[in-house]
Amino acid sequence: MKIGDIKNPKAEIKRFPAVVGYNMGNRTLSFTMSLSQFREISKVHNPENESDPNKIAQRDLDINHCKGLAKHILVGLIETQIRRYKTDGEIIPKEVLDIQQDVGKSPYAVIQPFVCNIRECSRDGDDLDILDYSETNIIWNVGLKNGQILSVVDGQHRRKAFDIVYEWLDKVVQTAEYPKASFIDLKNKRRMSLIDKVRLDFWNKLHTLAFQESQIRIECHLGLKPEEERQLFADLNDKGKKVE
Repeated sequence: MKIGDIKNPKAEIKRFPAVVGYNMGNRTLSFTMSLSQFREISKVHNPENESDPNKIAQRDLDINHCKGLAKHILVGLIETQIRRYKTDGEIIPKEVLDIQQDVGKSPYAVIQPFVCNIRECSRDGDDLDILDYSETNIIWNVGLKNGQILSVVDGQHRRKAFDIVYEWLDKVVQTAEYPKASFIDLKNKRRMSLIDKVRLDFWNKLHTLAFQESQIRIECHLGLKPEEERQLFADLNDKGKKVE
């Protein structure tokens, strides 16, 4: 076989388990995927990331809001790891409790599902590839080709907050030092140039938890145009009763 014999090489297809549903008669896909997967296949069409004004569907990013969410995410990761210590019957190191005291506690830290859209498909996703399905016909393996990404409709600040936490954890585990500019203030960082072994082991566990094990839920709409994404975002954020 020669390279000239290759006529139509198939585009790479990634497989994602999904539940097919309907939101007020509109077909949607419900994904559960890792944060790492989500960051790889999603994009925010805001002025920061999109040069074509006709494709922009999101408002400007509020970085201070992102930092607040990043702290909330870190609180949740710390709570999760501490629960694992308890479940495994391990003693929680005092240094870890000091970190939790610095960062903060929450009785139940969660992140709400994202709302996304796949622009590069027909309306209601009629042309999306179904690779196979479960015996119950509930969970389908949907194939997304290169270019079929998740356009974030609701959740751009949460997505940026994940980036902030990931980059921070990366620096901590790689350098064994706390970054000078940060979204959190750890009192113990002022007393040391390098992070001690116990704390570093804890941050490595959080790094693994964040990059490999944490998952999120996504309601994905199909084939919406940018102006429809803007309308959906407005409906999601303006129709509900404001929290007092």
